[in-house]
Amino acid sequence: MVKLERYQGNPIIEPIPGNSFEATNTSNPGATVYDDKVYILYRAGSDQKRWDIDKKYPVTYIGLAISEDGFHIDERRDEPVLCPEPRGGFGEHGVQDTRVVRIDDTYHLTTATVSRWGDRLIQHRTTDFQTFERVGFIQPEF
Repeated sequence: MVKLERYQGNPIIEPIPGNSFEATNTSNPGATVYDDKVYILYRAGSDQKRWDIDKKYPVTYIGLAISEDGFHIDERRDEPVLCPEPRGGFGEHGVQDTRVVRIDDTYHLTTATVSRWGDRLIQHRTTDFQTFERVGFIQPEF
């Protein structure tokens, strides 16, 4: 049996108040190993509020942090790697909760998009974590 212990240095990723796309919260990451480093794709809560709902939740983005050891952040992008869709589209309120699967040399990302009509799952892919291609929805409309 494997006994897991919570890392005492948590949280390893925290909001950066002066960085608009991740000013309010960071949470629920997906992680993978690429180029012998841990790439962490995390939900970033912005200082923007969702515009068409009663509750004042933040618009969400996907941020990227890179770690040599999985515990300490060595690099963090100043801009999100995935952004909400324009107003009126599924995902207008955000993209969040990334999960990553590697198949051959391609990394497939599954995320939830958030809109006034509800949430849907969407797939993106990358081979280099510099560019991300939107593949499309993997869940039908309700």
